[in-house]
Amino acid sequence: GRGRRWGDRDPGRSRWSDRSIDRASERASKRASERAGDRSAAGDERGDGMPLWAKDDDRGSDGGAGGCANALHTTLVCNRLMLLGVTLVLGVVNVVILSQALGAINQDPLFVYIYPSARQTGQLVCLGAAIFIGDAVIGFVAGFKRYVGVVKFFMFFTFGMLIFNLVCFQLVKGLGEEDQLKVQVLEFKQGWMDAVAEVAAGNDESGVLTGFFSDLSNAGNCCGFDSTTDLAQNPAVLRCSRSEPCQEFLAAHVSEEIQSLSQKYIVLAGLMATIFAALVFFLIRVIPQPVHREFAGGYYYV
Repeated sequence: GRGRRWGDRDPGRSRWSDRSIDRASERASKRASERAGDRSAAGDERGDGMPLWAKDDDRGSDGGAGGCANALHTTLVCNRLMLLGVTLVLGVVNVVILSQALGAINQDPLFVYIYPSARQTGQLVCLGAAIFIGDAVIGFVAGFKRYVGVVKFFMFFTFGMLIFNLVCFQLVKGLGEEDQLKVQVLEFKQGWMDAVAEVAAGNDESGVLTGFFSDLSNAGNCCGFDSTTDLAQNPAVLRCSRSEPCQEFLAAHVSEEIQSLSQKYIVLAGLMATIFAALVFFLIRVIPQPVHREFAGGYYYV
């Protein structure tokens, strides 16, 4: 018969060529998927939930695969911002606690002279606040630099410090209980007499102590600790002529001051616990997983 002219197609060869092309395409797609899996297993060095080799314009802005990648990126960014915000708040709150505690144990005559054993608890609170400030700095740097291991340490250490704050609150609250104040009567009396001796000697703290005794006697309408005539408790320099001693009023005043401090402390500690719980919620919530997005040359991991 008639020979095949130039340009005619061989049916057998055409079918073979189509099958070969299909197999080649499948192999190319498989190799692209394997390369994507290897790159994914290599780790997220960029730290934002996307591989280093995922281009910014491939993250997608639609509701498909790119939208899923965008959701992952947004979630991780929110987590990071939440961590930075929480560490800042924790640092500021503990700076406030530290300043309040230092002012009480170093400047308030009530704790410097009258109730010196309460200073030990105050020093413990100061130590905890200082450690918490350091912990907040570590957490902020870890969140800013994206050190995952350090962030985990920060989370566990912060939880332990919150427990420590709860213990400190119980200690501070116990200082103002009635039974504890009865036990401290002798300490109160000795502290009162030491403060009066400072005033009588005219030392540097005499002006502050004179104002403290004047305010106390005016508020309680009293003089001396348990005697109004004993010059060791009520010297002439104080110019106090009231007939009632200040022992009972002083105990009530100490109790009120400690209750006020403990209320401020528990409010700040509760604030720290609340924002830490919010941080934990953000970090453990379900995060959309990255998906594969199809391109002309196969599957590209985004």
